[in-house]
Amino acid sequence: MPEDKNKEYNFKLSAQDKLSVDSLYKWSKFVSICTIVLGSITSLSIFFLAIPTAIIGIITIVMGVKLNIATNHLRYAIQVNSKESIFIAADHLRQYFTFNGIIIIISMIFFIIIAVIIALFAGAIIEIFNQSGFDYTISI
Repeated sequence: MPEDKNKEYNFKLSAQDKLSVDSLYKWSKFVSICTIVLGSITSLSIFFLAIPTAIIGIITIVMGVKLNIATNHLRYAIQVNSKESIFIAADHLRQYFTFNGIIIIISMIFFIIIAVIIALFAGAIIEIFNQSGFDYTISI
């Protein structure tokens, strides 16, 4: 059964609901600002590291902006009891968490690949340390 996009929803926030949404607003605003600042710092590290850090920084800034848009709609929804703003905020939060989840999955795959490479070449790495001539043993 297709969903009616123009369906009206009853939208009333109790005092407890407003406190919860206000708390969500405050923490989301804090996290969004921190994310944007950290993304900016990461983007600036292009001068010291490489282009991938700038790409990571830009992605982080975009995520922070998405979260910031959601927080602004949450604040407006509390002030005006706007159901549209709640749905817009929820959609931006969905985009933020979806994007964040994709980044986490990609990072996990990357770390698994790195762990496999390290495991495959562990013998060679140990041999390099053994050839250095330094005695790494601890005698008691």
